[in-house]
Amino acid sequence: MNKENYETYQLSDFILDESFQAWVQGKHDPFWDHFLDEYPEKNNVFKEARLMVEALSVSEQKLSVTEKENYLAAIYLKAEQREKSRDKSPYLLPYWKYAASLTALILLSGLVYYFFLSTSFQYYETAYQETQRFQLADGTEVVLNANSTLKVLPDLQDKDVREVWLDGEAFFKVNQLMQEGDSSTFVVHTPNLDVQVLGTHFNVKSRDGNTRVMLEEGSVKVANVNTRENLLMSPGEAIELNEREGKIKKELAKESKELAWQHNYFIFENESLADVAAEIYQYYGIQVRFEEAEMRDYIFTAEVSRENLPLLQTLIEEAFDMRIKREGNAMIFQKTNQDSF
Repeated sequence: MNKENYETYQLSDFILDESFQAWVQGKHDPFWDHFLDEYPEKNNVFKEARLMVEALSVSEQKLSVTEKENYLAAIYLKAEQREKSRDKSPYLLPYWKYAASLTALILLSGLVYYFFLSTSFQYYETAYQETQRFQLADGTEVVLNANSTLKVLPDLQDKDVREVWLDGEAFFKVNQLMQEGDSSTFVVHTPNLDVQVLGTHFNVKSRDGNTRVMLEEGSVKVANVNTRENLLMSPGEAIELNEREGKIKKELAKESKELAWQHNYFIFENESLADVAAEIYQYYGIQVRFEEAEMRDYIFTAEVSRENLPLLQTLIEEAFDMRIKREGNAMIFQKTNQDSF
């Protein structure tokens, strides 16, 4: 597949791409890891396709053949009704042609499973440079950072286990609920880590295969979804799991730094320019390119409002005698003095 094809990729193209399916299901693939760096304009459709492929994986485990057939029959009827009313589903109609093979049947049943659930899940999404504060049906308060998606189980307040799925970053103040005399558990799912709590305050950041949890109040249990390694956290602690390393690391957290995004600030403390570049992309959707690879390891410290990108740019330029050039939706970091470092 060449670059031009990816620029025209639609939802169906992602879902039917075998390498994309393998990546969503856990196979390491640097191309898909950095796909949005190259094609930031595909952010929404890319995330939607990822959720649908994840649903496919779930359906293969949970649906019997009879259930798949029943779902198919039901979805055909529903789709026909929509077509007649000229309110076609953007997801399902293009896939009917794949229903002739067993593999396609499994794929389609996954889409059907996703379709039925997606009609009842509630979604919260933020764009670049946007932060949202809202309350879930169970009373839990959420602050959702920019470029993030939270999927919430329907009728959350009535569940013994209250489940949400996070792609991005959010802060939770979980409302403690009782169901038939027992406390209802609240679980935040990320691609590689589950965070289980009863009632507490904590921050979860899940991006690019890396998940970090910071506990402000109460206690939580985190579990690696691949190895089932788990551990308990105490207030003031942070844990991090990188999918490439595969092990959970625990450390003391600096709350003001971890939660600076809620006050619309960046706080960088002895961090590499590669990490700074990741923050710029995650908040502004601007890709950073380095003229020389070694520049990624330069160490940077600063505190600056997220509303003042020009100031951040100036601080970086002055710290490293560097020039930052804008090209479309990218920032190019260039050296101006080869002997400065």
